[in-house]
Amino acid sequence: MTAVLRAGIQGPKYCYEKALSGSPSLAGTLDLAWQIDPTGTTKKVVVIRSTIAEPAVEECVTRSVRRWRFPIPLKKDTCEVSVSFGFS
Repeated sequence: MTAVLRAGIQGPKYCYEKALSGSPSLAGTLDLAWQIDPTGTTKKVVVIRSTIAEPAVEECVTRSVRRWRFPIPLKKDTCEVSVSFGFS
């Protein structure tokens, strides 16, 4: 899972940097939760908490995470994941 997070971090980073050009002081955290289904597909990405004052960043990061594909879970069952993204 760590490899997918490391490889995929460029998407959320791009979302933040795109918004940063219009709001140079933009900063905060975005906590997301999602499911990884038995095929490794990301499902049901939701914002748990956000201190980012820019809904476009939340939407962009959520879309980016939805595209992530994980290794098939060992138990062949749905896994719950939550991650906090810090932007500054």
